[in-house]
Amino acid sequence: MKWFLPILLTGAWSLGVIAADTGTGTGTATDKGTASSQTTPEHSMTAEDQGNSPTDRALTSRIRVALIENDQLSVSGKNVKIITRDGKVTLRGEVANEAERVAINSAAESIAGKENVSDYLEVKP
Repeated sequence: MKWFLPILLTGAWSLGVIAADTGTGTGTATDKGTASSQTTPEHSMTAEDQGNSPTDRALTSRIRVALIENDQLSVSGKNVKIITRDGKVTLRGEVANEAERVAINSAAESIAGKENVSDYLEVKP
């Protein structure tokens, strides 16, 4: 079991925490980043399922930059969820139209590879 203590720095509460392990952890699926998130189906992945490896973070970042730099995308298009785990990218969220969905999917595929992108984007009604 883990517990957390807030850290007091220069008279203000910090967002940092100190984790203490009481020795009861067994590495089960309740720990973040272990079995529970690895078995999440692609169509229901959330930000918590994001891989924490440098490669996954870099891939997500490169796709996000490509979307932000695309002046043709709406605000919702630039803010779709990009979840990368083990090099596989899942796109989720609402976009303004079909052309925007195709543009976002194409940008992700050009960076991650067509076989590594799952498109669960939805066109707003």
